[in-house]
Amino acid sequence: MQPKRTYFTIFLGSLFLIIIFTCQTLPELDGSLNVSKGTVYGKAHETDKQEIEALFQKMVQAVLNKNLLEISNDIHPKQGIWVDIKAQWTKEEFVKSFEEVDNYFEIYFYSTTKLRQKKQNDSSWSVRDILILSRGIRIDYYFDAKDECELDLLFEANQELEGDLANPVFRKQGGRWYIYRLF
Repeated sequence: MQPKRTYFTIFLGSLFLIIIFTCQTLPELDGSLNVSKGTVYGKAHETDKQEIEALFQKMVQAVLNKNLLEISNDIHPKQGIWVDIKAQWTKEEFVKSFEEVDNYFEIYFYSTTKLRQKKQNDSSWSVRDILILSRGIRIDYYFDAKDECELDLLFEANQELEGDLANPVFRKQGGRWYIYRLF
């Protein structure tokens, strides 16, 4: 009888450790995420940096609020937006996607639970939860040209998750900056 009890105890102990390591709790968020300015690479006007930072803040807040539809006016009507590394959508496709139940953004951007179910991977995190786990972001600006800027995101905590997000890209058209690539 003793060996069965020992195996059961080892099993329960192992299960407990797995749960502890895979179920990291999210820190409390007071409504917004601290975003600080880092280094600027390339030539940029101060107004360009301010406009890009405002768009980035709006994008972060839209993800935290689970309402990316808020940024639809910041997507260029002809160029559209890259929603991830492989998928470029028109502005119309972006807006229409929110009509679907369990749409792309609900799964990949808002819900870690749904993302883990879809990918069958317990180590995946939604974009929203990665932002929360970052506990703050420093942004470095890379101006590849006067009308394009990529942001490098540097996390205050959980730096190992930085690579799970794409660097946002912004493009200037007709004197206005637009979001060209999401996280």
